[in-house]
Amino acid sequence: AAEEAVGLYRRLAAANPDAFLPDLAMSLNNLGNALSALGRREAALGAAEEAVRTLWPFFRALPAAFAEWMETCLRNYRDACREAGREPDRALVEPVQEQLRQLRDRKGRG
Repeated sequence: AAEEAVGLYRRLAAANPDAFLPDLAMSLNNLGNALSALGRREAALGAAEEAVRTLWPFFRALPAAFAEWMETCLRNYRDACREAGREPDRALVEPVQEQLRQLRDRKGRG
């Protein structure tokens, strides 16, 4: 079912990326979790990384709207890296972490 959802959202996102890429990211995140549960670590890592990369432009543009989703995707990406015995891609993770810090700082001042 998770693979079917990814396939469906890929097709929808191809036709209307702004509307469906965030949903594709979450479907990839869910697929990564399912693959991890099946012990398919490399495939899980690939799906988790793609989820973060897919969601990043939306999170960068509208951090408050996508913060929870991004935190979930980032956490699952790090878990998938650990399970696969790999280091997370710093070029991917660091900008996301910085954006999350800035968002928390703004909330703390508000």
